[in-house]
Amino acid sequence: MNPIKKLAGQTAIYGLSTIVGRFLNYLLVPLYVSFFKPQEYGVVTEFYAYVTFLNIILTYGMETSYFKFAQEQKGKEVFTTSFITLFTSTTVFLSAVLLFRRDIATAMSYPDHVEYITWFALILAFDTLSAIPFANLRINNQPMKFSALKIFNVLINIFLNIFFIIICPLILSINSDSFISHVYNKEIGVGYIFISNLIASVVTFLLFIVKLTFFIAHYINLMIVLLLMDKGKNFRKYFYLSSIGIEMGVATMIGVGMGWLIDKYIFGDKYSPLFTLIFLFFGFAAGIKNVIKLIKSLGKDNNGSNE
Repeated sequence: MNPIKKLAGQTAIYGLSTIVGRFLNYLLVPLYVSFFKPQEYGVVTEFYAYVTFLNIILTYGMETSYFKFAQEQKGKEVFTTSFITLFTSTTVFLSAVLLFRRDIATAMSYPDHVEYITWFALILAFDTLSAIPFANLRINNQPMKFSALKIFNVLINIFLNIFFIIICPLILSINSDSFISHVYNKEIGVGYIFISNLIASVVTFLLFIVKLTFFIAHYINLMIVLLLMDKGKNFRKYFYLSSIGIEMGVATMIGVGMGWLIDKYIFGDKYSPLFTLIFLFFGFAAGIKNVIKLIKSLGKDNNGSNE
């Protein structure tokens, strides 16, 4: 098949899946407007306004790096290293958010809904962890599978929204003793929008779990073989790649620690997370800068060795 035609066809499929997904999600807006008060739906609008910005920060260009190295090296190690790096930085992010979720909720004027912070952080985490597996589908020229999974994610989200917002209340209005009462709580209200999204994100990630397990097992075996065979140069290269996630984690935790100490010193018993959140951002930014430096350095080393 003509490469240009193949590229055009795949691009159309990727683009169409995005358009269809956004259109299907748009269909939920009338549902939200009909069942929730403006101030309640405003919570959802506010949280999802942060999605694009936070997704960019949490992936910090790792997909682009993966594309570059995967095309050059054609091995499983690039996939695994990229995923482990994102997994490490995402774990650090998630741990920090969960640790300070009450402070974050208070800072966002939602002190009575700490669970929103928890659900939203988990959604971001699972979506970030799915980024490299989705990029791998594109590298392996699997546009149909890529699109199917994207649309499947949206359909699960839509179904669960309808289930929690319409079907559950309807069933309970007919029979209050229904088993639905064990899985539905009216008090959660608009929170079911987050729960639906979270379940969809978890299910999508789990669809990749078999491949992820295989790649990680292969990577561990490779590291052991390289170490035992004393191929110093190759082992150092893969160990160097694996350290990227550590760079991110250390920088972020140092930022959190410094911010916490300053807050403790300034505010005392009237603890405020002001400097903790500020230094969390600075630490995460420093981690991203370190990761970019490591990737560029590795790229120069590869170019030098190829020459």
